Amino acid sequence: MKEKEHGVKVAEMELHESFFVEWNINAEGAEQMPYCLLNTSYMKRIVATRCHAEGLAILLPCAWVYMYVGKKMLELRQSLGDR
Repeated sequence: MKEKEHGVKVAEMELHESFFVEWNINAEGAEQMPYCLLNTSYMKRIVATRCHAEGLAILLPCAWVYMYVGKKMLELRQSLGDR
């Protein structure tokens, strides 16, 4: 696994684990919800079997959502800091 890919995976898991701690829960015995399983299975199939451009296209909406949510969180944080 490339270092950058490893970093993204570790960062994503750390984010999830921070919520587990905050909410006093753990992932033991957790099962993927049906829609999430369907969506991730579809994305994995496209990335594994189609051209590079289609693989990027299937993953791009996730990146856009993360970027949008991140910007909104930063705006909220900045507006709360002004009080």
